[in-house]
Amino acid sequence: MKGLLIVGALSFAFLFRIAASNEFHRIINGEYAEKPIPYQVYYEGLELSNLEAPSLWRIFCGGTLISKRIILTAAHCLDEPNLHAIRIFFGALYSNDTFEPGKKRLIVKRKDIVIHEDWYKPLAYNDIALIKLPIDVNFNEYIQPAKLPSPTATYNGSLATASGWGKNEFKVLSTHLKYFDVSIISNDECSVLIAKPYKINPSSYICIGPSNNSPCQGDSGGPLIVKNDKDSVLVGITSYGNADCSLGYPTVYTRVSSYLDWIRKNAGKHNLN
Repeated sequence: MKGLLIVGALSFAFLFRIAASNEFHRIINGEYAEKPIPYQVYYEGLELSNLEAPSLWRIFCGGTLISKRIILTAAHCLDEPNLHAIRIFFGALYSNDTFEPGKKRLIVKRKDIVIHEDWYKPLAYNDIALIKLPIDVNFNEYIQPAKLPSPTATYNGSLATASGWGKNEFKVLSTHLKYFDVSIISNDECSVLIAKPYKINPSSYICIGPSNNSPCQGDSGGPLIVKNDKDSVLVGITSYGNADCSLGYPTVYTRVSSYLDWIRKNAGKHNLN
């Protein structure tokens, strides 16, 4: 979860990175998960910029497991020149419980992180990154991958689930995974609700509508999931939202279906679902 502001001179002025804080918070309102969400991960980063820091590892962002060797997350989470490695946690319900049943962790070096080559920070274009795991993750009741989406479906009007350990309504720290259900809206509707005259034109965005819940700082990189029968389909990656996480505004995600070729290319020999 590293700080990153969108250029204020643009019509995006009231928007910011969902990860614009070094704190680890949780979703506003929503529900506490009763058990781990199997495709959801979070990770800590090891930065070498301050070797005198009391703890070199700090929590960065969320992500989504899509195969035994691949995690998808947001580019802005990992766009850090001093990042040396990340420590990923799978099958987690609580971030502070080292011994919780089913929880696993794995360290990945910086060289195994792929940030989209056309990631454009000022406008959050191509806000997607891929993490290659050094070994296979064993699937079980706590850890399962999400499916990649249809390349043609818009998912407009679909009910989706957002999850993460982001900031809550009281702006206090939490260690318990939360989630909420919300409808996906069209990009045209999203652009009207976000800011005028700015429009959400790129097909690589997907938005959730305003509701009584919202992602907030700490939820960046996490999943937006649509259920298809028993499958969990990853349609979006948490990118940005309203600056103070107030309700009544949409949240913008990276549209995964726009990057299927890029994902397959950079996943290399690793199998995808």
